[in-house]
Amino acid sequence: MNPPESFMNSEEGQVWKSWLSDSNLVPRLSAKQKPDALSCALAETRSRPGNWLSAACYSELARQLKAKKALSLNETAKLSEAEFRLGQYDGALLTAKKLRRMDPKSGWAIYWESKAHDAIAEECFLKVGELNPDSARVHQMLAEHYTKLSDYPKAKVEFESALRLAPDSADLHLGLGKVLSRTSDWAEAEKELLTALTLAPKSSFAHYELGHVYVQQNQWQRAIEELRQVPDDSTVLLSSRLDLAKAESESGQTSEAVKDLLAVASLDKDGELYFRLAALYRSLGDQTKAREALTAFKQRRAASLQTDTQEIGALEKEQEIGRSSNLKSP
Repeated sequence: MNPPESFMNSEEGQVWKSWLSDSNLVPRLSAKQKPDALSCALAETRSRPGNWLSAACYSELARQLKAKKALSLNETAKLSEAEFRLGQYDGALLTAKKLRRMDPKSGWAIYWESKAHDAIAEECFLKVGELNPDSARVHQMLAEHYTKLSDYPKAKVEFESALRLAPDSADLHLGLGKVLSRTSDWAEAEKELLTALTLAPKSSFAHYELGHVYVQQNQWQRAIEELRQVPDDSTVLLSSRLDLAKAESESGQTSEAVKDLLAVASLDKDGELYFRLAALYRSLGDQTKAREALTAFKQRRAASLQTDTQEIGALEKEQEIGRSSNLKSP
């Protein structure tokens, strides 16, 4: 992480550094003063995409941008960002949509529109929850929303609330088990996933999640038993076979691990499967196939990274164009 110098030299930045260093000395924050327009303008112009400003500076930035008769692409993106950070999600959504009309390929327009939709959806879920707190379905929707955002503590609370209302729901036990697994609470995750399988024995998702829990605990044979029950038409097939190959190789079934990976090689996009294959071939003493697998890994990984680089480059280019238009405007 490379935070901007303005943040590192601020009081908040000092607290952040103290927290990262586990220091017992915590700097005290002074009473907030309203920042002047110049300091906010400097912070905004020096910030790179993705760096946050203070709430006060976002307020000042939004005020200045809304006062203009016309905005550049970069300014419109900044306004959507400012509105989102200030919790003005409806405004952020409208501004992001305006940016997409101005530039249909704008990466920032798509990003802020997506973020605003998520935030508005969460507000709606919360309002529905207030109106109908005894609905297991409402709690489940909230839990799935938080899971998608990787906010596992909130997801756990909502799944537990839903289960108090619908204790015999296999989907709820599966969801809670998945959340517990993502937070490394293996014992409780296993308990919930076993319950889910008791209620829905053919659930491929439950078999995969339970097998994954056993892999994380080095319980290889139990992992193999669960992962082999994931059918070939499952959407978690690749993930389950990667875990299965891990369990098989650790239990001495290296040839079986190679066979299972090759069966799903067409699903591999980023090269991870071939990286695993290279190690397995080396352990079998087949150096030629190990080199071939490693070459395939490098090719697929390079293609995956190239795609990511192109997307990032497009966003950065867009920002540069926006800055140039700002300099040219009167």
